[in-house]
Amino acid sequence: MENNKNNLSIISYLLFVGWIIAFAMYANKSNKTEFNKFHVRQSLGIHIISIAVWIVCAVIGYIPLLGGMVCNILWIAVCAMLIWGIIGAVNSKKNKIPFLGDMFQEYLKNIIN
Repeated sequence: MENNKNNLSIISYLLFVGWIIAFAMYANKSNKTEFNKFHVRQSLGIHIISIAVWIVCAVIGYIPLLGGMVCNILWIAVCAMLIWGIIGAVNSKKNKIPFLGDMFQEYLKNIIN
């Protein structure tokens, strides 16, 4: 069971398709644990942030030099959040994403319960 718990949590961080697969697996009653709920919420929050970054970069990407630098910094931050979440899932820990983890848990509790 421990290995299955980690698998679902790790899958949720792999692209948006991985999150959809993890959410479908989470719908199964045997997978509804606090650990899985935590990581599915964290990964959904990261995916929402990545969509927002994509939109911002589409707008400011046309600004010479500054646009590219800002976009690179934002994408590095998104990648760092994904890595932080995956490391927590692999180690069976509930590592909240710095600065945003509490917000993800609070605002997404009605979507993933």
